Amino acid sequence: MDFSEPMIKAAKINCQEYSNQTTYVVQDIGDINWLNNISNELPVDVVVSEFKIKVEEQFKKIQEKGYENLIIDVRNNGGGNDENGRTVIDFITDKPYSEALASTFMMKRSKRYEKYQKCKAPWIFRWMVNLRTISWFNKKNKKLFKGLLNTPRGENLVAHLPLNEPTDNPYRFKGNVYALSNQYSYSATTVFPGAVKDYQIGTIVGTETGDCPAGFGQNLYFELQNSRLRCHSSTTFMIRPNGNTDMTRGVIPDYHVEQTIEDAEKKKIRY
Repeated sequence: MDFSEPMIKAAKINCQEYSNQTTYVVQDIGDINWLNNISNELPVDVVVSEFKIKVEEQFKKIQEKGYENLIIDVRNNGGGNDENGRTVIDFITDKPYSEALASTFMMKRSKRYEKYQKCKAPWIFRWMVNLRTISWFNKKNKKLFKGLLNTPRGENLVAHLPLNEPTDNPYRFKGNVYALSNQYSYSATTVFPGAVKDYQIGTIVGTETGDCPAGFGQNLYFELQNSRLRCHSSTTFMIRPNGNTDMTRGVIPDYHVEQTIEDAEKKKIRY
């Protein structure tokens, strides 16, 4: 089956593009709605790779047109795949950043979670696949993998993630970057503006995100013995790039701008 056709079709339907002579606006990149619909049928790696194709198409257009400003709109976006945020970051900065868009990674190793994974491969490789750390195989990260191997079950590993140089990207945008956020920006679309702000890639405009950029992940699902209720608990905790662990606040915009009802009706961006 050709995965690229349905993926790109869905992406084009859900990615709205607006532009004038100097500014290019992209809305709904990586929206959870189309990601969820497609990923039910496609492997995660395919979803991410086809998303990158769409993003590359847009940045190639941006470069050809010579736009000076780029506005990435993640308002009213409930989140999606964190890897998509990292993909976009690679197109808008030549500064070093961590693969996970975080400064610190904390992981609980447990026998129950290893059993839940139901994988014949050694546990270390299961964690690597889950955390998308295959690309982290280098001398700089040797201590991280040594720590994973030496972490006893029932204890937490605390790893400070190194900054990696961005890839060689011929379509990298070199102009001014703005990210729009609001109280309905959650999960991965909170991590993204958090990285834009913490790595000083661009300017955040709008209102505080509805979720905090430091958060939990890698859920362990289990069933309560008596009630048979299905529950889940996180096994990892990621700290945002600037090291702030405050879970009570979202990403604070550099410029606080409220959208009015009239703006929403006219699909107008105030900045």
